[in-house]
Amino acid sequence: MFHLLKYALLFGVITTQASVIFAKDWSASELGVEVGSIIAQDSTLTVAANPSGQILISVPSEDFSLDKNFKIDLKFAEQPPRQVFVVWQTHLSKKTYQQGFNYLGEMAPAIDMRGIEGWSGKATSIELGFITGPGQKMSISGVRLFKPGVLDYLHDRWADWSEVKTWHPVDLNMYTGTKWNSTDPFPAQFFAMTGFCLVIVYLLLLRRRATLSGTALIIFTTWLALDSFWQLKLWHQVTKTTEQYGSLSSHKKVLASEHSAYAGFADAALPILNRQDARIFIAGTNDYEAMSTAYYLSPKNVFWDRRGIELPDASHIRSGDFIVLLRKNSVNYNPSTSLLSLPGNKGFRVEERLSHRVGTLIEVM
Repeated sequence: MFHLLKYALLFGVITTQASVIFAKDWSASELGVEVGSIIAQDSTLTVAANPSGQILISVPSEDFSLDKNFKIDLKFAEQPPRQVFVVWQTHLSKKTYQQGFNYLGEMAPAIDMRGIEGWSGKATSIELGFITGPGQKMSISGVRLFKPGVLDYLHDRWADWSEVKTWHPVDLNMYTGTKWNSTDPFPAQFFAMTGFCLVIVYLLLLRRRATLSGTALIIFTTWLALDSFWQLKLWHQVTKTTEQYGSLSSHKKVLASEHSAYAGFADAALPILNRQDARIFIAGTNDYEAMSTAYYLSPKNVFWDRRGIELPDASHIRSGDFIVLLRKNSVNYNPSTSLLSLPGNKGFRVEERLSHRVGTLIEVM
């Protein structure tokens, strides 16, 4: 009994040490604001961005050495900016270093400083910059600088493998199965190696008593563990799909999707294209934008030449035709003079009928 208690205590000490090797926490009240206006500062620091949409906060300057394995945890009280900058100086160099990170609005991003140039030596200052809209508020409740241990690493791997990026098919279909599809170790390789090692240990321990059914059970168990991550993401996707689209009509589902801009443009344009003989030409250099626009206008007589000329020869354009000029196009159109020029033609007089974020709808006069 005494030995069991001793080993349990030893395991507890090792686990505690493994979880965090070094950590320094700063509460919201300890943070300084270099750029932006303080709105409130108690348990949470709330700052309004300057007219350029910038916020810069500083942590108390302390004499400690930076480590290449350090991470910076940020704890936001409200929806944070998507872009974060770490700015620092060290005793080794008077140069100011800066590194940007995109975290897509995560409430508690962990900034990994591994491999960042200049992140070494004793720090003289550490600041955190944020890019947001002019006057927009940002609330942060704390900052933590730490060197992760074994348990932190395992926690990060679990978070990486189980994270789902909604509406990204690659998140479900790629074998990597990680959050950014580029951060190893990947689940497939890990579980394959784990299964292989377990089979080897099983065969070495049991030798002649080992059976094919025992080996198959080990392989099946490791496959089931790997598949659980894919199933987790799949059900997460189902839940999000139900929440976002479950109660909507067919048309409103499109307006709630990533194609909402193109469907909205078609909704606004179709009443204008009310003639039976109306011809609509799609002019754009981006295949995806042009294809999506043509698809939602497809009940009408739509012309789009994929990877070909944006507009046909001038001899094929006639009065009453409509032209959709997408955001990316190479058509010679001058809105100030209402002239559209094509090769071999001095110019068509046109009239702008609709301006939308997808593009501009003009009619040939």
